Amino acid sequence: LNHLESNIEFWIWELLDADEDASTKQQIGRRVTVPLEYFEKLNLLRALILERLGKEKEGEFKEVYTLLQKCVEIRNDIAHSQWFIQYGNSKDDLETTKINMAKAYKRGELMDFSKGHTKITLEELEGFIKLINDSIAKFFKFFFAN
Repeated sequence: LNHLESNIEFWIWELLDADEDASTKQQIGRRVTVPLEYFEKLNLLRALILERLGKEKEGEFKEVYTLLQKCVEIRNDIAHSQWFIQYGNSKDDLETTKINMAKAYKRGELMDFSKGHTKITLEELEGFIKLINDSIAKFFKFFFAN
């Protein structure tokens, strides 16, 4: 996702369209994007697509935008969870689980681990990798087709 985020920044810089040489354009773009979180960059990119390319192109970008949102939500859930490998009496009893404390805890309520506890399979992680790859491909297809 770091690769994806750096490309989001690049296209923000391009759409800001600072009328300068490439070095100045990057410096101006960095001043805008460095303090922003991923979602803020993504929202800025969508707004710039609307302003620079028009409502029709912004509508075409919506599918990519939704995929990119989903990617970072899954990434954050994976990165900010506690991971455990649980062993049983046989190879078949081996399972990987994660606990996302943000999902288990709600202010003013008792901790509910059942809301934050999830079993994860290798196929699910591979599916996430495929989702990222598909999202990146659609992201590039959008920009290079326009």
